[in-house]
Amino acid sequence: MKAILTRHLSPTNTLGTRIVAKTDGNRKVYNWDYELSNVDNHHMAATSLAEELDWLNRWKLQSGQLHNGDYAHVLVMESEVQQ
Repeated sequence: MKAILTRHLSPTNTLGTRIVAKTDGNRKVYNWDYELSNVDNHHMAATSLAEELDWLNRWKLQSGQLHNGDYAHVLVMESEVQQ
């Protein structure tokens, strides 16, 4: 099983709102897409990182929000996904 954590990064004086996705020593920052919802931005970042790591060919992404506002995206075998 694999997991990706995503976190919202507030804008600074020089950078806009961003979202960071990280897992297993890999970390990537994505620009916030204001046309998407909060949940969709987190899902987009996790999906993008999983695609870059070539994880989506064997795994399905299941997501949920943590108590601190971050999101956890767990990659499970397609056969284990509950509808």
